[in-house]
Amino acid sequence: MKPGELAKHTGVTAETIRYYEKIGLLTPPVRLANNFREYGEMHIRQLEFIRRCRALGLGLEDIRLLLASVNDPSAECANEAHRLIQSHLVTVEEQIHELTQLRKSLNELSHICRGGHARGEFCPLLDALRHAPCEQCGEVCRCPHEHKPGAHKA
Repeated sequence: MKPGELAKHTGVTAETIRYYEKIGLLTPPVRLANNFREYGEMHIRQLEFIRRCRALGLGLEDIRLLLASVNDPSAECANEAHRLIQSHLVTVEEQIHELTQLRKSLNELSHICRGGHARGEFCPLLDALRHAPCEQCGEVCRCPHEHKPGAHKA
Protein backbone atom coordinates (compact mmCIF):
# COMPACT_ATOMS: atom_id res chain seq x y z
CA MET A 1 0.00 0.00 0.00
CA LYS A 2 1.12 3.55 -0.63
CA PRO A 3 1.96 6.03 2.18
CA GLY A 4 -1.41 7.80 1.89
CA GLU A 5 -3.28 4.51 2.18
CA LEU A 6 -1.22 3.52 5.21
CA ALA A 7 -1.92 6.90 6.79
CA LYS A 8 -5.66 6.54 6.18
CA HIS A 9 -5.68 2.97 7.49
CA THR A 10 -3.78 3.74 10.71
CA GLY A 11 -4.78 7.33 11.46
CA VAL A 12 -1.11 8.36 11.44
CA THR A 13 -0.22 11.19 9.08
CA ALA A 14 2.07 10.50 6.12
CA GLU A 15 4.49 13.06 7.55
CA THR A 16 4.64 11.18 10.87
CA ILE A 17 5.11 7.89 9.05
CA ARG A 18 8.08 9.35 7.18
CA TYR A 19 9.47 10.71 10.47
CA TYR A 20 9.15 7.33 12.22
CA GLU A 21 10.87 5.76 9.25
CA LYS A 22 13.66 8.36 9.29
CA ILE A 23 14.43 7.82 13.00
CA GLY A 24 14.33 4.04 12.61
CA LEU A 25 11.16 3.45 14.64
CA LEU A 26 9.29 2.06 11.63
CA THR A 27 10.83 -0.64 9.45
CA PRO A 28 11.77 0.84 6.06
CA PRO A 29 9.27 -0.13 3.36
CA VAL A 30 10.06 -1.93 0.13
CA ARG A 31 11.00 0.47 -2.66
CA LEU A 32 9.36 -0.20 -6.00
CA ALA A 33 11.13 0.21 -9.36
CA ASN A 34 9.75 3.77 -9.57
CA ASN A 35 11.25 4.43 -6.06
CA PHE A 36 7.78 4.65 -4.45
CA ARG A 37 7.39 3.23 -0.96
CA GLU A 38 5.28 0.10 -0.58
CA TYR A 39 3.99 -0.68 2.93
CA GLY A 40 2.47 -3.92 4.18
CA GLU A 41 0.65 -5.48 7.13
CA MET A 42 3.82 -5.40 9.24
CA HIS A 43 3.85 -1.60 8.98
CA ILE A 44 0.19 -1.43 10.02
CA ARG A 45 0.97 -3.54 13.11
CA GLN A 46 4.02 -1.43 13.96
CA LEU A 47 2.10 1.85 13.62
CA GLU A 48 -0.80 0.55 15.69
CA PHE A 49 1.68 -0.49 18.39
CA ILE A 50 3.36 2.92 18.27
CA ARG A 51 -0.02 4.70 18.47
CA ARG A 52 -1.05 2.65 21.53
CA CYS A 53 2.26 3.45 23.21
CA ARG A 54 1.94 7.17 22.36
CA ALA A 55 -1.61 7.14 23.77
CA LEU A 56 -0.09 5.86 27.03
CA GLY A 57 2.27 8.82 27.03
CA LEU A 58 5.41 6.84 26.26
CA GLY A 59 8.30 8.62 24.57
CA LEU A 60 9.84 7.54 21.30
CA GLU A 61 12.93 5.98 22.91
CA ASP A 62 10.75 3.94 25.27
CA ILE A 63 8.67 2.83 22.29
CA ARG A 64 11.87 1.84 20.49
CA LEU A 65 12.81 -0.40 23.44
CA LEU A 66 9.33 -1.92 23.57
CA LEU A 67 9.36 -2.61 19.83
CA ALA A 68 12.69 -4.37 20.27
CA SER A 69 11.13 -6.43 23.09
CA VAL A 70 8.25 -7.43 20.82
CA ASN A 71 10.74 -8.56 18.18
CA ASP A 72 12.91 -10.40 20.74
CA PRO A 73 10.62 -12.23 23.15
CA SER A 74 13.42 -13.15 25.57
CA ALA A 75 12.99 -13.02 29.33
CA GLU A 76 15.49 -10.16 29.49
CA CYS A 77 13.48 -8.06 27.03
CA ALA A 78 10.21 -8.91 28.77
CA ASN A 79 11.67 -7.85 32.11
CA GLU A 80 12.99 -4.63 30.58
CA ALA A 81 9.53 -3.91 29.13
CA HIS A 82 7.96 -4.48 32.56
CA ARG A 83 10.52 -2.20 34.23
CA LEU A 84 9.88 0.49 31.63
CA ILE A 85 6.10 0.39 32.14
CA GLN A 86 6.48 0.41 35.94
CA SER A 87 8.81 3.40 35.71
CA HIS A 88 6.36 5.22 33.47
CA LEU A 89 3.55 4.45 35.92
CA VAL A 90 5.57 6.07 38.73
CA THR A 91 6.11 9.13 36.55
CA VAL A 92 2.38 9.33 35.76
CA GLU A 93 1.50 9.01 39.47
CA GLU A 94 3.87 11.91 40.23
CA GLN A 95 2.28 13.98 37.46
CA ILE A 96 -1.19 13.23 38.81
CA HIS A 97 -0.07 14.37 42.26
CA GLU A 98 1.38 17.59 40.81
CA LEU A 99 -1.75 18.21 38.75
CA THR A 100 -3.94 17.60 41.82
CA GLN A 101 -1.92 20.23 43.70
CA LEU A 102 -2.22 22.58 40.73
CA ARG A 103 -6.00 22.09 40.63
CA LYS A 104 -6.21 22.80 44.37
CA SER A 105 -4.21 26.01 43.96
CA LEU A 106 -6.29 27.15 41.00
CA ASN A 107 -9.52 26.38 42.85
CA GLU A 108 -8.33 28.45 45.80
CA LEU A 109 -7.41 31.32 43.49
CA SER A 110 -10.73 31.13 41.65
CA HIS A 111 -12.59 31.64 44.95
CA ILE A 112 -10.61 34.74 45.91
CA CYS A 113 -12.34 36.92 43.36
CA ARG A 114 -15.34 36.61 41.07
CA GLY A 115 -14.27 39.26 38.53
CA GLY A 116 -16.52 42.01 37.15
CA HIS A 117 -14.34 44.82 38.52
CA ALA A 118 -14.93 48.47 37.81
CA ARG A 119 -12.01 50.39 36.32
CA GLY A 120 -9.25 50.91 38.87
CA GLU A 121 -10.86 48.60 41.41
CA PHE A 122 -8.57 46.49 43.61
CA CYS A 123 -8.44 42.81 42.60
CA PRO A 124 -7.64 40.35 45.41
CA LEU A 125 -6.83 37.64 42.86
CA LEU A 126 -4.05 39.70 41.29
CA ASP A 127 -2.84 40.63 44.74
CA ALA A 128 -2.66 36.95 45.68
CA LEU A 129 -0.67 36.23 42.50
CA ARG A 130 1.79 39.01 43.35
CA HIS A 131 2.58 37.53 46.75
CA ALA A 132 3.73 33.94 47.02
CA PRO A 133 2.39 31.79 49.85
CA CYS A 134 4.70 31.50 52.83
CA GLU A 135 6.65 28.25 52.71
CA GLN A 136 6.21 27.78 56.45
CA CYS A 137 2.51 28.40 56.95
CA GLY A 138 1.09 28.40 53.41
CA GLU A 139 -0.60 31.78 53.82
CA VAL A 140 0.14 34.83 51.70
CA CYS A 141 2.84 36.89 53.40
CA ARG A 142 2.77 40.57 52.44
CA CYS A 143 5.24 41.55 55.13
CA PRO A 144 8.35 43.38 53.88
CA HIS A 145 10.44 41.62 56.52
CA GLU A 146 11.44 37.98 56.92
CA HIS A 147 8.63 35.64 57.87
CA LYS A 148 8.44 34.77 61.54
CA PRO A 149 6.87 31.42 62.38
CA GLY A 150 3.30 31.91 63.52
CA ALA A 151 3.13 35.51 62.23
CA HIS A 152 -0.04 34.71 60.24
CA LYS A 153 -1.73 32.58 62.86
CA ALA A 154 -4.71 33.97 64.70
